[in-house]
Amino acid sequence: MRRPVRAVIVQGVTGGILAGLVVALWFLVADAVAGHPFRTPALLAGILLSREFPQATFRLVSAYTVLHFGVFALLGVAMARVSAAFAAPPRLLLGAVFGLVLQEVVFYAGLLLAQAPRLGVVPWPHVIGANVASGLSRRRCATIPWWREDWSPDSSARLP
Repeated sequence: MRRPVRAVIVQGVTGGILAGLVVALWFLVADAVAGHPFRTPALLAGILLSREFPQATFRLVSAYTVLHFGVFALLGVAMARVSAAFAAPPRLLLGAVFGLVLQEVVFYAGLLLAQAPRLGVVPWPHVIGANVASGLSRRRCATIPWWREDWSPDSSARLP
């Protein structure tokens, strides 16, 4: 069944925001364990604004969070569009590739475009781990049949 464009966009935005939430939580936990909560969003906001901030403020983290979720919503729409073009149900491998390839490319391209002093401002194992986890979480959202008129959260268990 071909999905309407609106359904692809809704699925993509929802999946993208879910993936963005997974990445945000990953770095919140990593920063908290290191004893510096919200260090990563403050650091990345500083790179985007070409300024160094001595500490994370609510305003700085909030502004970066809006940008973060906006980018992930766009990435989610791109992923939903690719999934719809193949007319195949999303698979776990596709979610992992989405996290590992597309999100990595966008992250490092963003650092390059922002003229980051170095690409290793965030340790690469954290970036890879967060992106793979978010790509895998994106798969769950992609399996929900938003485009079916008879779909509801209660009926999702009955649908094929």
